[in-house]
Formats: sequence, structure tokens, C-alpha cells
Amino acid sequence: MHNSSPECQAARLASLGPYLSVLPDALISVITFYLDPRAVARLQATSKLLRVFACEEPLWYHFATTSYDGQLLYKVIQSILCN
Repeated sequence: MHNSSPECQAARLASLGPYLSVLPDALISVITFYLDPRAVARLQATSKLLRVFACEEPLWYHFATTSYDGQLLYKVIQSILCN
């Protein structure tokens, strides 16, 4: 967590809950790579902060190049789910 002010900690706790709020951002980001695209789409609907992680460009690039076999769908899928 970059900013450890009490206000930021309270906002993070409110957004992520008691379990995920203790994890570093980098670990949450890595965890999203183990989810399938549908799970990530559901994840982004749970909180504003998780939406940020779920809409990371490298994540959708990964999905497009591994799950959907092509970069063409990458921007289409990301734009549908994250805009």
C-alpha cells in the first residue's frame, strides 16, 4: 500500500474488506491473473478498488493472447467490460 494514512487505510478496508485489505496491491494484481475472464468481470462489479485491478490492461492482454488466441479481441473485450 503506497499511502498509509488513516483515511486511505479506512477507505481500503471499506472497499476490500478485512481479508483483502491487508494484501499488497501487487499480490492482488497477481491473483487476478489466476482467474478466468468471467470471474474477473464479476470481480470488477464488487468494489471500485477491485474494478481498478480487474481493468488492468496487462490482465486483459493476457486473456486475449492465452484464452482467445489473438490480440484483436483484446481491445474489444477490455472496452466492453471496463468502460
